[in-house]
Amino acid sequence: MNRQDLINYRDNLSYLDQKFEDIMRRRERLFKITPSYEESAHTNSAIQDKFAEQLARIIDDEMGYFKLVEKKLNKLKEIEKVLDDMENTIYRNILFNLYISDKKYNLTQVANLIDKEYTYVCKLHGEALNEFDKQCENYNKSQQITLNHN
Repeated sequence: MNRQDLINYRDNLSYLDQKFEDIMRRRERLFKITPSYEESAHTNSAIQDKFAEQLARIIDDEMGYFKLVEKKLNKLKEIEKVLDDMENTIYRNILFNLYISDKKYNLTQVANLIDKEYTYVCKLHGEALNEFDKQCENYNKSQQITLNHN
């Protein structure tokens, strides 16, 4: 794990949100037309097959979505473990609020949140990322030791 995992986490959440919304729109659209399909489905098996095929695609996409969510939750656990091991609480707050929080703060908002000047928070942000890198090295080493003992 490294700094890029932290930075990518936010983008991945945005992607997952969009993917979920797309699946739900397709599902809703399919079920809105279901009554008209049901009326003619008794006489036309091709319509039944088409409906079943579309529903199967949506279900496959949902299963793929849930696998992605599980993967991202596992990555979140790793990131949070590294953040929890950081001794500097300001660094933790900055990184959490910028990259993990579902409120999607920017640096200006984080500066206001922790009651510090924007330029100072920019400097602290860089330091926090460097500290995160160091903690990731420790985390990665501990994971290698764990794997070697298993």
